[in-house]
Amino acid sequence: MKLIIRNAKIIDPQSPFHNQTVDILIVDGFIEKIGNSLANADNAEIF
Repeated sequence: MKLIIRNAKIIDPQSPFHNQTVDILIVDGFIEKIGNSLANADNAEIF
């Protein structure tokens, strides 16, 4: 299963994305990619 969470606010002081609003791609329950305006080339479900 593939899921993209759009405009998620990252709250983790250990993360380089702390206090940023980004998209998160989750593949089979694991975070695959974090970034801005992630493309949905694989037709992932969008939340």
